[in-house]
Amino acid sequence: MSNTKKFKRSRVVKFPQQTNNTNNAGGMVHKLNFGSNPSIEPMNPNEITDPQVTINLKNPEIKEALTAYKANKSAENLEKVVQTIMKCRVLLPTRGEKNSMPQIILLKGTNPQLPDKELFFLPVFTEKAEFSDENVRKINTQSIMNTLYLNANHFALKDEKITGLTINPFTDNIVLSRQLLKAVEEAVEKKTQVHIKAETPAQPKPLKVEDMTDEQYFDYEYARFTLKNFPEKFFAEKSSLVKELCSRKEEYFDEIFEASYQNNRMYPYLPEEMYILPMGLAPGEDIIQIDMPHADKHRAMPQTLYLYANDNTGSYRYFILSRLVNIQTKSITNEIHLAEIGPDLKLKDYGEAAAEGNQIRTILDMCRDKKEEE
Repeated sequence: MSNTKKFKRSRVVKFPQQTNNTNNAGGMVHKLNFGSNPSIEPMNPNEITDPQVTINLKNPEIKEALTAYKANKSAENLEKVVQTIMKCRVLLPTRGEKNSMPQIILLKGTNPQLPDKELFFLPVFTEKAEFSDENVRKINTQSIMNTLYLNANHFALKDEKITGLTINPFTDNIVLSRQLLKAVEEAVEKKTQVHIKAETPAQPKPLKVEDMTDEQYFDYEYARFTLKNFPEKFFAEKSSLVKELCSRKEEYFDEIFEASYQNNRMYPYLPEEMYILPMGLAPGEDIIQIDMPHADKHRAMPQTLYLYANDNTGSYRYFILSRLVNIQTKSITNEIHLAEIGPDLKLKDYGEAAAEGNQIRTILDMCRDKKEEE
């Protein structure tokens, strides 16, 4: 398939409020060259080509998928975004003189780990509403190209200096890496769907005490207790543990925590450094809030535990609140996530937690929702 045929499948129209600024302050330009990709089906010759229709693109199904992903950044929701946008047309910002080949605008980015290295991203817009006057001025957009998303995906991969693709950079700003773009192209060629594997949290490794510093050992035991030993004990003993914890509170929790240490002599906490709040909701139904000791020193680990027990229905659930770790930079953010550990010790992330004061209500709503529980 020639480049000419491929270009015919894209529509370029001048932006209504064209800027007179001709510098490249808002980004860099790149000559349009989609190259050959026989996996993309040619455009229907009967397709509407009216400029106003071309500009006024709307993709409500994409916005719905993006909204769901921003609320819960799970692999499943990202997969839905990718599979949906693959079937759609998108808008690309371009520049260029009249009757000349349009040039696609790339956005510059930075990596905190490599501040001197410039990164370039291909911006993709899902509808005309994303092109506000302010955004047009930011990147000096002179015209809009309406094309298949798969064209944009292929173009981004064709140039090695493009780091990735960003969807609606001024609002949603969902970045797709080159690795994911490559998976899209391979799926098209093989006529299969894109599948994104969820990253499972790494369980603490049983390191030898003598190989650790004191700080490493405290982190190791803290993680092993909150993510493995204590949930195991909770699901094994259920109501008996809940009753003892409601009765003896910090004293009992301190005993359990210390007993889990491989080296008890290094146990650093006192009962008054932790806080246990039992709440009897109804006969046989309780929720217990546990504020962990020295949580500020273990910022990437659970800060607060919530145990839910309903003897009447036999429902026992273990929730944690912890700060999110940025996978790319390995830095700890201030974003608090709600997650649940099941009897199989697998962790399920529910995304960003509700504001403080509403967290218990959120957990109760989840525990009392029969459909969710099933």
